[in-house]
This record gives sequence, structure tokens and C-alpha cells, in this order.
Amino acid sequence: MWNFISANIELIISILVFLGTSIGFFKYKFLRRPRINIEVKKFSGKKRMEGVIDYPIDSDETPYAKDLTHIYHYEISFEIEVLNNSEVDAYDVELEVTNNLEGHFRFLHPLEFSPLPSQDTYLIQAKYIRNIEAPFRKGPEIPTVRRQFLEKFQIISKVVNQYRVKNFYTHYSQGENTFTLFKP
Repeated sequence: MWNFISANIELIISILVFLGTSIGFFKYKFLRRPRINIEVKKFSGKKRMEGVIDYPIDSDETPYAKDLTHIYHYEISFEIEVLNNSEVDAYDVELEVTNNLEGHFRFLHPLEFSPLPSQDTYLIQAKYIRNIEAPFRKGPEIPTVRRQFLEKFQIISKVVNQYRVKNFYTHYSQGENTFTLFKP
């Protein structure tokens, strides 16, 4: 056995060098990760009073506005900025917005797009619409609704590199990006 190793040491070393470089090449080429950074910005909003919930129909007396419960309608417009902060182009980018909020979203751009070149940005304009019941002139202000929105708003992005070997994930929550190899 030792005779074989000593006689073919150059062959064994060249095979080990080949395996080491091919594994490094495979990791460098196929498992390079596109880093997607997500940021929510450019907020604007409007608030309006929609109507009354508990208006007494069968009563002879006219109720005062301060005694009734009103519906306040909020529309908060914002932008989702998706930045590919790496040297690798990103392909098949999919954003999943988790709706654990009261209200609903309206997106003006698709949440699936491809490709996203390196160091490039994709902007998605969106609206968050919510109705809140409150007494007359006691509805929450827009900054309060925006703060509640940012505390619960979450985005999960899935992206692959150009060889499409492995999915890479980014979880955006409360203003921070977390990069994972598995879906959060």
C-alpha cells in the first residue's frame, strides 16, 4: 500500500488539487448569493370620515355627533424599494407580503419580476387601506396608523442566482433585513 502511494504521489496530489479547485469553483459559481435589501419609504396618507355605524333609526330624537361611532377611512401610500446589493444578478425575484394587519394592500406593480441586475433597484408603489371605528373627532392620526403598520408589516423575498441551483431568502420585518437559506 505504501509502495503504491509513494510511487503515485504526484498523481494523488494532482487529483486532490483538482477536487479542491473544482469544489471551490462550484461553490463560487453556483452558490453565490444575491443579497436583496428591502426598504419601505416615502409615506404619504390621507384620512377621511366615512359615515356613522350606530345611528338610531327608530328614535324620535336627533343624536349628537359626539355620541355616535364613526368610521375613519385611511389610505397610506408608500414605496417598497428592492435593492440587489451584491455582484451577482438576481433572477426570479418573488415578494410575499404577509398580511397580519387589519386592512388590505393594493400594489401598482407586480411582486414577481426577473432579472434584477447587480447594484440595481426596483420600486413598487403600494397603498395600505384600513377602516377604523372611533368616536367623533377621536380617530387616530396618520402617524399613529403608519407606526402600527410598520410594526406589523413583513415581506419575504425569494431569489435565485443565474444558475437557479438554490433559493435564497430575505425576511424584512420592522425595518431590518435578515438573510436566510431557508424560508422563514
